Amino acid sequence: MGSKKYLLLTPDELRRVLKAFGFVRKRTRGDHEQWEGMTNEKRRVITVQLISGEYSIDRMKTIIQNMDITADEFYGQDESIAKRYFGKK
Repeated sequence: MGSKKYLLLTPDELRRVLKAFGFVRKRTRGDHEQWEGMTNEKRRVITVQLISGEYSIDRMKTIIQNMDITADEFYGQDESIAKRYFGKK
Protein backbone atom coordinates (compact mmCIF):
# COMPACT_ATOMS: atom_id res chain seq x y z
CA MET A 1 0.00 0.00 0.00
CA GLY A 2 2.73 2.49 0.85
CA SER A 3 4.38 2.01 -2.54
CA LYS A 4 1.66 3.84 -4.47
CA LYS A 5 2.72 6.94 -6.30
CA TYR A 6 1.61 10.28 -4.97
CA LEU A 7 -1.60 11.64 -6.47
CA LEU A 8 -1.31 15.25 -7.62
CA LEU A 9 -3.96 17.54 -6.13
CA THR A 10 -5.16 21.06 -6.83
CA PRO A 11 -5.34 23.64 -4.02
CA ASP A 12 -9.12 23.09 -3.73
CA GLU A 13 -8.65 19.32 -3.35
CA LEU A 14 -5.91 19.84 -0.78
CA ARG A 15 -8.19 22.13 1.22
CA ARG A 16 -10.92 19.44 1.21
CA VAL A 17 -8.49 16.88 2.64
CA LEU A 18 -7.23 19.32 5.27
CA LYS A 19 -10.81 20.15 6.31
CA ALA A 20 -11.58 16.42 6.56
CA PHE A 21 -8.72 16.12 9.06
CA GLY A 22 -10.15 19.04 11.04
CA PHE A 23 -7.64 21.66 9.90
CA VAL A 24 -8.77 25.29 9.76
CA ARG A 25 -7.40 28.17 7.75
CA LYS A 26 -5.63 30.58 10.07
CA ARG A 27 -4.42 33.23 7.66
CA THR A 28 -3.78 34.16 4.06
CA ARG A 29 -0.79 36.20 3.01
CA GLY A 30 -0.18 36.84 -0.66
CA ASP A 31 -0.57 33.59 -2.55
CA HIS A 32 -0.23 31.32 0.50
CA GLU A 33 -2.69 30.11 3.14
CA GLN A 34 -1.69 28.72 6.53
CA TRP A 35 -3.83 25.82 7.77
CA GLU A 36 -3.57 24.58 11.34
CA GLY A 37 -4.68 21.30 12.85
CA MET A 38 -3.66 18.20 14.76
CA THR A 39 -2.40 14.84 13.56
CA ASN A 40 -0.97 12.18 15.84
CA GLU A 41 -1.60 14.45 18.83
CA LYS A 42 0.72 17.14 17.54
CA ARG A 43 -0.12 20.61 16.22
CA ARG A 44 0.71 20.99 12.51
CA VAL A 45 0.79 23.99 10.20
CA ILE A 46 0.42 23.28 6.50
CA THR A 47 0.99 25.89 3.80
CA VAL A 48 -1.34 25.84 0.81
CA GLN A 49 0.16 27.70 -2.12
CA LEU A 50 -2.56 29.23 -4.27
CA ILE A 51 -1.54 28.06 -7.73
CA SER A 52 -3.45 27.13 -10.85
CA GLY A 53 -3.18 23.47 -11.68
CA GLU A 54 -1.78 20.69 -9.53
CA TYR A 55 1.03 20.49 -7.02
CA SER A 56 4.19 18.57 -7.88
CA ILE A 57 4.96 15.11 -6.53
CA ASP A 58 7.64 16.63 -4.27
CA ARG A 59 5.15 19.13 -2.81
CA MET A 60 2.54 16.42 -2.14
CA LYS A 61 5.17 14.22 -0.50
CA THR A 62 6.30 17.12 1.72
CA ILE A 63 2.74 17.95 2.81
CA ILE A 64 2.00 14.33 3.74
CA GLN A 65 5.31 13.99 5.59
CA ASN A 66 4.69 17.27 7.47
CA MET A 67 1.33 15.90 8.61
CA ASP A 68 3.13 12.75 9.86
CA ILE A 69 0.62 10.39 8.26
CA THR A 70 0.74 7.86 5.46
CA ALA A 71 -0.28 8.62 1.90
CA ASP A 72 -3.10 6.08 2.30
CA GLU A 73 -4.44 7.97 5.34
CA PHE A 74 -4.11 11.31 3.55
CA TYR A 75 -5.81 10.33 0.29
CA GLY A 76 -8.43 8.22 2.08
CA GLN A 77 -10.00 11.24 3.80
CA ASP A 78 -11.95 12.44 0.74
CA GLU A 79 -14.21 10.00 -1.09
CA SER A 80 -13.61 11.27 -4.64
CA ILE A 81 -9.84 11.53 -4.10
CA ALA A 82 -9.77 8.07 -2.50
CA LYS A 83 -11.47 6.59 -5.57
CA ARG A 84 -8.74 8.03 -7.78
CA TYR A 85 -5.96 6.95 -5.44
CA PHE A 86 -7.11 3.48 -4.51
CA GLY A 87 -8.98 2.74 -7.73
CA LYS A 88 -12.46 1.33 -7.95
CA LYS A 89 -13.10 -1.73 -5.81
